[in-house]
Amino acid sequence: MNYGDILAAVTANVADIFFLDTGQIAVGKSAGLVLCRGASLVFSSKVQKIWIAVEKQDTDSRQGKLGDCYLQKKRMPEVYSR
Repeated sequence: MNYGDILAAVTANVADIFFLDTGQIAVGKSAGLVLCRGASLVFSSKVQKIWIAVEKQDTDSRQGKLGDCYLQKKRMPEVYSR
């Protein structure tokens, strides 16, 4: 399968099966777009931005915020420096 066929298999084809008026970019269709860093179908890609029906969505997650907390270099509290 080429990339276009794979993308259709997880978007437009699924929408057609469930009779949804979405899943593809076309005139008159409601659009939801996802901008990824890297290939969108690769596990290691990171979602940068999401738009659903023209409205930008928040991409912050509880898991992401927790990970960011531990990745930042912070000064340790005084009690740990003894």
